[in-house]
Parts: sequence; C-alpha cells; structure tokens
Amino acid sequence: MPLLVGKDSANNKLREIELDASGQLKVANVSVTSNALPTGAATESTLSGLDLKVTACDTGAVVVSSSALPSGAATEVSAGSCASSLATLAATVSSGVVQVSSSGGTSFTSSTVMNAVSVAGGATVASSSFDMSNVNNARIAIFGRVGSGSASADVDIQLSSDNSNFYNLANEFITLDLATGDFGASIESGARYVRINVTNNGGSSQSVTALISGR
Repeated sequence: MPLLVGKDSANNKLREIELDASGQLKVANVSVTSNALPTGAATESTLSGLDLKVTACDTGAVVVSSSALPSGAATEVSAGSCASSLATLAATVSSGVVQVSSSGGTSFTSSTVMNAVSVAGGATVASSSFDMSNVNNARIAIFGRVGSGSASADVDIQLSSDNSNFYNLANEFITLDLATGDFGASIESGARYVRINVTNNGGSSQSVTALISGR
C-alpha cells in the first residue's frame, strides 16, 4: 500500500498524511498565516457577532433625508401620473407628428391708415404707415375706397425699414373699381413698415379711406 507523507517544515520532519473513512484528507487544525484579503477587508474572526450588528429593516418606514437628486428634479412619488401624461401625448400623434391646435382663434390687427382724407386734383398724399411688427404673418391686406365712383387715381404700395424712407413696390399694382372707387390687394411684406401713396388723376378733390390688416 502506498504511503503519503508530507513535510513538517516547523520540525523539518516527514509525517504521514492521514485520510478519513471516506478517503478525504483529515485536517485537525488549520493555521492560516496569510490570505488574499485586501487591505481594509473585514476582520471578524467569526460571524457570531454579525447578528448583534444587523437589526431588522422596515423598508416601509425608510426616510431619505438627502439624495443625489439635483435641485428642481422630479418629485413624482410614482410613475403612474407620468404614464397617464405620456398616454395623453401619444393620442395627439398622427403619422409620427404631434398635432397642435389652438382654441384661442385667430387674432387680426387692422389699422385705418387714411380716414376720409381729401386729396386735391393732381395731388399725391401718403397714408400713415402700418407696423408689421404688430402681426405674426407676413401677408397683409390693403383695401379702401377713393371717392364714390368714376374716380381716376393711382394707388401705390410703399415699403420702409425705418418709417422715414419709403420705396414703391414696383411689382404690385392696385386697380380701382371705376364704378365704386373700391380697391384692394393682398401682399407679403418683409419690410417693417407699409403704407400707400394715392395720386388723384382727376380735376376735383377725392375723399380717400384706406385700411391695412394682418394677423
């Protein structure tokens, strides 16, 4: 029968290695002179003291006195209300685009730039200006009346950036209705100020009323 021996380094002797009835190595005493635990690892020699240091934790009564959340962070106690809000938002999506509507209606801004202004025969009179910053849309309407019919007049649209120097909009023409004297036009303007210039081509004075409207 082979014999297993091991060296007793303390006494510099060979000693027989003993096995138990199951063929397992019988170890009576183990002495650990060093281990792989890092610096700062637990130093408890047994776990008997662990019960004294761990108490029952009631997770329903946990109070967080401070956390890593920044100032102004969400304060929802659950995600339930968030899910409801997301469901409402999802219902507004059509073809991947959120549909937005306004219940406030459309607001129009209208200004009377000439109010029954008398323009003598052969004379030219400029209206007051309309400030485009008062509207959200670049498209505006210009309309009014010269005299009460059978009037002959030229109505020019003028633009300005400083409300002082005005220039004719050469590619837009306003034509009078000869039967009534009514006129009207719709234009898009990128200029800050808009006005009209009325030239009376007749021999007698004409009363001119004009409005500019936008939204």
